[in-house]
Order: sequence, then structure tokens, then C-alpha cells
Amino acid sequence: SVGVGIGGMVYAFSLFKHQFLRHGLSSVLPAVNTTVGDLSYGGSGQNFHGFHSVGSMILFWPWGVFTVIFRPLPWDVHNIFTAMSALSGSVLLVLVYRAVRHGKLRNLKDPVLIWALTYLTCWAGLYGFGGFGNLGMAVRERLEVLPIIVLLALLFGTERGRRYLETNSAGDLR
Repeated sequence: SVGVGIGGMVYAFSLFKHQFLRHGLSSVLPAVNTTVGDLSYGGSGQNFHGFHSVGSMILFWPWGVFTVIFRPLPWDVHNIFTAMSALSGSVLLVLVYRAVRHGKLRNLKDPVLIWALTYLTCWAGLYGFGGFGNLGMAVRERLEVLPIIVLLALLFGTERGRRYLETNSAGDLR
């Protein structure tokens, strides 16, 4: 199964390389600008002015991740569907805030939790750029990781979840 996983990663990288690195690293910015710019349309499209350097992409990434996970928020509402998504994003933001505020790093001993955080980081690495251009797309793409985010937020953000994490160590998996 490890071989299949590594094979899948090599194949995924070859697709990435073909899409974004056709002419070396110099083709990354135009490819990302084109991809994100093409998604910025419709009623939920966002203004996207393009990246001018890899540094600007790195500086933008946290805002892009925030956008794809939590937005639309109440000030983005312009119809009933956006209002429902804004309610969902606001509740998720409160849950994640509580988890970050009350969570303890020592509870990250469990390999499943480490996997979940790694998966979220990899997902955010991709969708932190593309999801910014269109909030409708961001809401749909968020569904891929919503169960993981909610589970982690409840485990780290509630008293019952923290108690569970403290009583069940990584060596005690059942």
C-alpha cells in the first residue's frame, strides 16, 4: 500500500509539473495567475489582481486559506444562498477559534490527528490559491475537508473532546 501511495504521489507531481512547470519555475506565476483569474467570475467572484512574485504568493497564502475555509462571512452576503454559507462559515470560525484557543500541542501524539492536520495543510496548500477567486467554488471545495475540520475543532475546542484526547494516548488506539 505504501508503494501505491508513493506511485500516486509521483503521478500527481507529474500532472502538476505538466500544468504549472512547463517552462521551468518561470512559468509558475503566469500559470497560477491565469488559473485563479479564470475562476474569478459570476456573482461570487472576487477581485483578483494577480501575483507579481513567488513572495507575493507566499504572503497571500494565509488569506487564501482563510477565504477557502471560512468565507463567505456575514459581510459577503448578497442572497439567501450566501447567507446560509455565511452562517456555516461563521459557526466554523467560532469552532476553530475555540479549538486553537483551548487546544494543547501535547495532544498531537495520535497519528490519526497528525494525518488529519497534514491532510488539511496539503489541501490548503492547493485550494488556498484557487478558492480565493470564487466564493461559490470555495464553499463547494470546503466540503472535501469539512468533516475533518469539524472533528478537529470539536476534539480540541470542547471540554469533552479534550478529556477524550487526554485519556486516549497514541499507544492506546483501539
